[in-house]
Amino acid sequence: MKNNIAFLLRNFLADSEKLKTELRHSYLSDGRTESVAEHVWRMSLLALMVEPYLKQKINVERFLKIIIVHDLVEIYAGDIPITESVKSEQIKKLKEINEIKAIEKIKTKLPSLIGESFYDLWWEYEKNETIESRVAHALDKIEAQAQHNEAGIDTWVEEEYHFAYKLSNYTTNEKILEELSDILIAETDELLNSIGYHKKTI
Repeated sequence: MKNNIAFLLRNFLADSEKLKTELRHSYLSDGRTESVAEHVWRMSLLALMVEPYLKQKINVERFLKIIIVHDLVEIYAGDIPITESVKSEQIKKLKEINEIKAIEKIKTKLPSLIGESFYDLWWEYEKNETIESRVAHALDKIEAQAQHNEAGIDTWVEEEYHFAYKLSNYTTNEKILEELSDILIAETDELLNSIGYHKKTI
């Protein structure tokens, strides 16, 4: 008889394929819509790139685990774009409820050793209290803005015009994150200026 743990892992692996098909409100530079899995992959790559330059001591293994797990709830809850949740308190609350239900489901669908670990990592990200979770939040915003800039201004909705200017709220006094944010803000300025939409009007 095959190990039941292996069956649980295989079943969840099948469920996780949903993140390859779950689409975000972002486009790639070739015009194709971005998947959640693609966002998480490049966020993980960015983590490896910036980690050597972080001043604050960070647990790299936990840091990467948080990043890989942070969007797992979208397997079952789907992706609700921030452009929708910022406009409606009801949508924001529904998103929170659905994601909590999803992480509870993940916890029960996996072997307890893995399920409890994923559960704790997800909540660590949500609470945003540790240095690992705070830098992960910064990279989530930075990668998303980079993708928007690479896709081009014609793929944006107006609610997205101001997102780059909030990046400094997430940089946790880390110079490398501040510099990346400054680059993305300068790119955003150019994109908005190209359509005659200036920062002072945001």
